[in-house]
Amino acid sequence: MLSKVPQLEYVYVIGVSELIVRAAKHLFTTYMQGVEMMGLSAAIAHFLNCFLGSNPTPVVTNSTTPFIVSHLV
Repeated sequence: MLSKVPQLEYVYVIGVSELIVRAAKHLFTTYMQGVEMMGLSAAIAHFLNCFLGSNPTPVVTNSTTPFIVSHLV
């Protein structure tokens, strides 16, 4: 309803953003409860990358393999 009124579109955007952030907060607290202290910083970084990142389906590239193999030989 608010998105149809051009003067009130900003209220709609703020409301939708607030709903998304609150849902992410609940997911974040649930996700963090199962993480050990040693992996906490990596878990926070991973969650924020997934939440704020622009790539919905990242592809893992194994670009460090030649570096590791060359040092082992």
